[in-house]
Amino acid sequence: MTARAEQQLLRMEASVSPNDIFLGESLQLTLFVHGYRSGLGEPDLSALQADIQLLAQQDRSQHSVQIVNGRQQITQLSGRMFTYRVTPQQPGTFSFDEITLKGPDGNSLPINRLHANVRPIPEQDHVKLWIDAPTHELIIDEEFDVTLYIRIRKPTRPFQSYSPIPEGTSPHLHIPFLDLHPGEGLKSENITQLLQRMVTREGESFHINHRTIGRDPFGGIFGNDQVARFRLPRTTDPDNEDYYLYELRSRWAADREGDYTFGPAGLRGNIITDVSRDGNARQDTIFAISDPVTVQ
Repeated sequence: MTARAEQQLLRMEASVSPNDIFLGESLQLTLFVHGYRSGLGEPDLSALQADIQLLAQQDRSQHSVQIVNGRQQITQLSGRMFTYRVTPQQPGTFSFDEITLKGPDGNSLPINRLHANVRPIPEQDHVKLWIDAPTHELIIDEEFDVTLYIRIRKPTRPFQSYSPIPEGTSPHLHIPFLDLHPGEGLKSENITQLLQRMVTREGESFHINHRTIGRDPFGGIFGNDQVARFRLPRTTDPDNEDYYLYELRSRWAADREGDYTFGPAGLRGNIITDVSRDGNARQDTIFAISDPVTVQ
């Protein structure tokens, strides 16, 4: 195959999920480079106005067989797949057109047009998130607690004793620091065991970081896994009795000097925002995000 023919086979195919998010949320971008070969390097995403993390890359090959007019046609695809977590920095239409990867001739590979919608964070007083962590300087291996608080307004009187989370739904909590990998300067209690103690199959609950349960707890790759539901401790907010206060506390320690940032954490899901006199509940999709907290 000539260099020109090889260049013509090279192209990038981009896909994104989800494609409609609030500012502060992340999306997953997948780039498949058809005809990839060693020496091409990685796609360049530096022009995107976003925080970007490479999650995985791997070579992929697949083939399909079709019967057309009684004749067998075999199509084979090979290339390399790159998966990223992308967190846009501004609301509006977020375009991926500026992603580039140079081919052997120095020209950028073609890529399909792709965009996502990033909504501004709406103002609301039904849900608030914040993270509590030590503000004083710690020493290496000194244990400390990091607590995520979720404050949710109770249903209106006389229904304040009811849950503000609609029956059969579970708001999704995105808590990035619960998925930190060893070697990033921090060590924690066993997060899987911490969350296993909160797993529930009934009552009010939250989803956390797409954790699943199946044959293997929390994301076994075989079987029909289901998104896990977690029940967090709930009290009435001591500062405002019109709100419930949920919390998720985890224990950490740093094994080397540095500044360690926890958050932001986000919540997205349906919340009961009003109840009529005859007991009919109104629910709205709410998005809320906390500020990050840095521990020294």
